[in-house]
Amino acid sequence: LLDNYKEIVDFVKAENSIPVIVLINYLSKKVNAIKMHTTDYRVVNHKIKELNTLVIKYAQENNLDYIDLNPFIASDSLEIKDEYTTDGLHLSAAAYLVWAREITTVLKKYGI
Repeated sequence: LLDNYKEIVDFVKAENSIPVIVLINYLSKKVNAIKMHTTDYRVVNHKIKELNTLVIKYAQENNLDYIDLNPFIASDSLEIKDEYTTDGLHLSAAAYLVWAREITTVLKKYGI
């Protein structure tokens, strides 16, 4: 998956645009409750954390901006909080407001 991020970043740079990486958000137990996902959400979240760590390292090494919503919308136990998800996977309106705020921060950095 990290290679996919790298390919996308290279493509965006080739188009003379500013790449901004958005990290993967954690799931909540709601995902398992409604049988949306067969693997326990905690196992998936652990893998998401590992991938996000690699992506952050890549972004930092390459001076790329990234947006990580997890510190704002997830609990300390690596689970998206109920108010930020509609079903354990998809973001709620409240989460989109947080995301918009973080996007605005990056845009301001570039005077956009």
